[in-house]
Amino acid sequence: MTAPSFAIMSGLVATGARASSPATVFVPVAECLIAVGAGASSPASVFVPIASGLVAALGLGYGVWYLVRSLRASGPAAATGQRPWRRLGAALCGLLAITFFIGVNFVDPSRAPAAYLLLWILVLLGILWLCGLAMVDILYTRRHHREALRSLLRRGDARDDHHG
Repeated sequence: MTAPSFAIMSGLVATGARASSPATVFVPVAECLIAVGAGASSPASVFVPIASGLVAALGLGYGVWYLVRSLRASGPAAATGQRPWRRLGAALCGLLAITFFIGVNFVDPSRAPAAYLLLWILVLLGILWLCGLAMVDILYTRRHHREALRSLLRRGDARDDHHG
């Protein structure tokens, strides 16, 4: 018996048993990351949960690590410090990791299409929000660097005037 396969016909997916037109392209499931219509023992049915779990663990781990590190370094009073968007970004990263894992492994688009769509729209909006926070941080860093450079140059000019 050959490996389970699925067919792609004009953007639609059908199982190999149902697809019989000559325009059908059969692709072995072992060569794909997502198995459609395959049994629970296919490589993709094992790979997708492990990969999504790894991505979620990395995102959640980063978020928790950054939050703990920043609290230890500056204390709780620094939450209103110079860059509060960094902590917000770390918390958002952890939340997005959990939402991503739930979306990939537990929300079935065929049973709850509205919930599936809403979940991935929320993930997309969260990613856009993270990008916005990154842009704010880039602009702040550039401005802060320019101000620090000007201050150093002014101090250097003042020393030259004083000693010269």
